[in-house]
Amino acid sequence: MEQCDLFTYWVRLLFLSLPSKSKSPAEGEFLFELDPQPLEEIVTYYGGVGLRLRAARSLGVPGSVRRHLSWKQRQRGLDEASYVESFVVRNALGGDCLEDFDRLREDAGLQEMLGHEVASPEAARQFSYQLRV
Repeated sequence: MEQCDLFTYWVRLLFLSLPSKSKSPAEGEFLFELDPQPLEEIVTYYGGVGLRLRAARSLGVPGSVRRHLSWKQRQRGLDEASYVESFVVRNALGGDCLEDFDRLREDAGLQEMLGHEVASPEAARQFSYQLRV
C-alpha cells in the first residue's frame, strides 16, 4: 500500500472504532403536529399575560383600586380597576403609548381572558388625566 492509502485506511479505522455520539434532540422527530381544523374556542397570542393578571388579581390590586380610586360618577363603561388592569396588560406586553391599546383591543381572546374589554386609547387618556393631581 502506498503511504497515502495507508494513512486513509488508518484514519477510517480509527474513526469507525470510536463510539458514535448519540443524536441531538434537535435531530429527532418534530413532536408538534399542526392540526388543519380551526379551534372552536377563542385563544390569544398574548399567552404570558395571564400569569401577570393572575398575580395582580391574587395580590388584590382590583380591590385596592376600587377602595382608593373612586371618581367615576356613571356606571357605564369600564370601572377604575378595569382601566388599571388594561394599563397593566399594556405595560406587561411592552406597550409604551396609548395607541397600543388599539392593538390589544383587536384580540378577542385577550378580552375573554380579562373578562372585560380593553380600554380604548381615548378612554385610557381621559383616565390617566384623572390620575394627575
